[in-house]
Parts: sequence; structure tokens; C-alpha cells
Amino acid sequence: MNQAETFKYHSKTFSFAALFFPKKVFKDVVKLYFYLRSLDDHYEGKNLLDSDQLAQMNEIECEFIQKMEMPSEIFDEFKKGMELDQKEINFNDIDQLLHYCYAAASTVGLMLCHIFGVKEKKALYHAIDLGIAMQLTNICRDIHEDYLHKKIFLPPISDSMLTRASKKSIYKIQKRYLKIADNYYESAYAGLEYLPFRVRLSVYTAAILYQKIGAQILKDQNYLNRSYINNMKKILILLFVVPFGLFKISIRPSQRHKKHLHEGLNGLPYVNYHS
Repeated sequence: MNQAETFKYHSKTFSFAALFFPKKVFKDVVKLYFYLRSLDDHYEGKNLLDSDQLAQMNEIECEFIQKMEMPSEIFDEFKKGMELDQKEINFNDIDQLLHYCYAAASTVGLMLCHIFGVKEKKALYHAIDLGIAMQLTNICRDIHEDYLHKKIFLPPISDSMLTRASKKSIYKIQKRYLKIADNYYESAYAGLEYLPFRVRLSVYTAAILYQKIGAQILKDQNYLNRSYINNMKKILILLFVVPFGLFKISIRPSQRHKKHLHEGLNGLPYVNYHS
């Protein structure tokens, strides 16, 4: 598959929302996704890259770092997340979980901010929050699939709990973490004012679709099945939910970033917390 096909195939929700990006932005987003996906598959052993392909990935990374001034430390944190993904995971506390969400998704949000041309440092706080929110949604959706790969991200879920397939107890934990995700979504929406309108439209569409996946998880109450939003619901959300949501965001006063959301991320690049 080429870069655009890889983007569309592996990221149905985000690729749907990305259709609103300006042409140049869309092209750079597709290239970034291709880079991230290729490295992720390589680390997981799904599609090992040869020396020429690895050199291509290095060229893409250098291009982003030099032309768009993306800090190399963000790429370093992303790679740490990929390395962690190769191990068995059973997090003991929420700080470990938030660190993982930052590495796996907030780093991507920070990279995208550079593609979008965002200059305001405060915007990066909200980009971090959107990454955490979306990754928490992913984790709550993929509990069973992750368990099959020896990964348990959400404390206090245990191996024995999943072995017994206790849907009710797992649902309660999903509900708890999706509520936490909602707090990060709300913070992310407060940062949309820093984005150009067409970019804002795409980012908000992707975010609200992910948040609706969380609502579908709570409706399904069955962690053994992967919850999703079908195409008809996506279109209805785009036509009715997105315009109303953007209107509400546009008329409310600017909100300060809530520093406590980054308390567990102290020491990571661009977080709004320093002990």
C-alpha cells in the first residue's frame, strides 16, 4: 500500500476527519502517519523493514525535524512507547498508564501541532490532553484484544478477572476510565481556538468521533466485542453534532489549561506541570 492507502486503511476515524485538512496539511499528515505506522509495525514484528526502508524512515524523521522544527525528543518519547509495547504490560497505577498514553498518542498530537503551524505553547498542553483522551478510549475498547497479546493497561484489571470474563466488573472499570478520558477531551476542546478553522474542524471531528466510541462502549457493556461507530452514525455526527459543538466552543470564554491533568506527567516534554 502507498502512504495514502495506509492512512485510510489503518486509521478509519482519523482519515475520515482528515478530509477537511488543506491539501498541504493533508499530505504531511499522511506522510507522518505512514512513518509512525511503519515504525510501529516494524517494532511489533508485523512488517519488518529492511535497511533501505529504515533509511527512508530516518529521512522522513529528519525532514520533519529540520523543515518543521519538530523536537527530536518527541520522536524519542514515541519510540519509547513502541519499545514498551513489545513487552508484557500490567500497569499498577494511573501514572504508568498516563505516561504510556503520552508516549503512544500525545507525542503524535505534538508532531501534528508543528504540521498545523501552531506557534502558541499553551496549545501544546491541549494537544497532549487530546492524545491521552483518545488513547484511553482505544485502551477501553481493546481490552480483550490487548489481553490476548499479554497487555493489561487499566489498573485494577487483573489476569484472573479477565480469565473469568466478568463483563460487569470490567464495565465498571471501563466507565471509570472513560470518565477520566472525558475530562481530557474537554480540555482538548478548550485548545481548539489555537487552530486554523479547517484544521479545527478536522481535529474536532476526529475527537468527537472517538469520544462517541467511548459512549458506544458504555452502551454495549461487553468488552469481548470491539465497539465502533458505523458510517451512517459518522455522517450524522458530522452533520449535526460537529457544527453545534464547534458553535458552543466558539462562544464560550477562553479557558486556562487545568494543570492537575498533567500531574502524572511531570518531566515529559511540553507538559504543564513541574514539581
